Amino acid sequence: MRPRKLGRPASSASANWAIARDAASFASDITTGSPRSPPSRSATLSGIDALIFTGGIGENSRLIRTRICERLGWMGIDLDQTRNAANERMVSSDLARTTVLVIPTNEELVIARVARAVIGLKAAA
Repeated sequence: MRPRKLGRPASSASANWAIARDAASFASDITTGSPRSPPSRSATLSGIDALIFTGGIGENSRLIRTRICERLGWMGIDLDQTRNAANERMVSSDLARTTVLVIPTNEELVIARVARAVIGLKAAA
């Protein structure tokens, strides 16, 4: 089976720009209360069961987790600063109504799996 053609790849600079633009847009949505933001969506759903941080920034930046969670107290989120500083798996306080977790991910593996699917290769056994 031959892989599908995907067209000409974008230059590295334009691909990096697209990623940065998307990240900035997402960060702006979270902090400004855009209708697409997690706080806006959770209000529609009458709350959330858990807030999960993952990926490079979510896993490794206690400052980003703190800044995001500070604005979400109305959702029952209460960050335990000691747990957060230690990058523990659960960083919410014992009194929080909403659990806050830090879940490691292998982003490279996820990207590789998606790339294989896009070009039509079967997943490795």
